[in-house]
Amino acid sequence: MKNKVMRIVAMLSLVLAFSAITAFAQVRVERLKVSLDFDFTAGDKQLPAGHYLINFLNNDQAHRLIVIQNAETGEQAIVGIIPTQQTGQSLGGQLVFSQYGDQRFLSSVQLGDETYRQDLLKSRAERQLARNSSTGQNTAQVKTVVVRIAGKKA
Repeated sequence: MKNKVMRIVAMLSLVLAFSAITAFAQVRVERLKVSLDFDFTAGDKQLPAGHYLINFLNNDQAHRLIVIQNAETGEQAIVGIIPTQQTGQSLGGQLVFSQYGDQRFLSSVQLGDETYRQDLLKSRAERQLARNSSTGQNTAQVKTVVVRIAGKKA
């Protein structure tokens, strides 16, 4: 009886281990390299100018994250993203920043070979700046800054 219980426990352990390995294998990781010559905000994290590695992590289309990591310091921001289908031609690899006055917020990432762009979820600070700009409380001009990615995949 004891041997039978031990065999059942061992089999269940193997099934759980293989399930975990299969789930981990389904996580897709993509990496980009980019150099930025200005400070910016990604999510709630202020990041300095420098060389960055950008990783996309997802286990399905509904749950996606982007990791923006400074290649020199290791400092990083992890932000939720929403895949948005592009209309028309792909513009190639690019990062898009929303600028309010002298503050830049990473707003989307476009891989050169995808029909989707990845829109970052806006932080509380960016939502407040956007709200103030639309109501006239903030006189800073809102503009979009596009950074093309050359030799993009790491």
